[in-house]
Amino acid sequence: MRTILFVDDHEVHYRSGTKRVLTPFTRHEPNPVVKAREYPWEVAIGWTAIWRHPDSGRYQLWYQAYTGDRLSERTQDCAVCYAESDDGIHFTKPMLDFYPFEDHQETNIVMVGNGGYSYR
Repeated sequence: MRTILFVDDHEVHYRSGTKRVLTPFTRHEPNPVVKAREYPWEVAIGWTAIWRHPDSGRYQLWYQAYTGDRLSERTQDCAVCYAESDDGIHFTKPMLDFYPFEDHQETNIVMVGNGGYSYR
């Protein structure tokens, strides 16, 4: 099974008598769906990437969290964190045991910097 986005005629083989009607997107009212500052390592949220797992149907979200300037190690200024959802709107941030942050042993951080000087 695959998803087809009908914004052009690439996948349409026959369309006699049909009419294309585009519906504009609307912003979800209780935005943002993933909030910053829930934890000390989330001073701000940068980029996000989301994927829906084909077997479980769960939405898996990875996002860049800016941790602030208070840490001595530059490799922890930005981290990649994880959240998940059943409906793509209500996300939970499971506490994992990958990377501690200050005095928090369990976080949802799944990747930290490699010692370079970039924020990416």
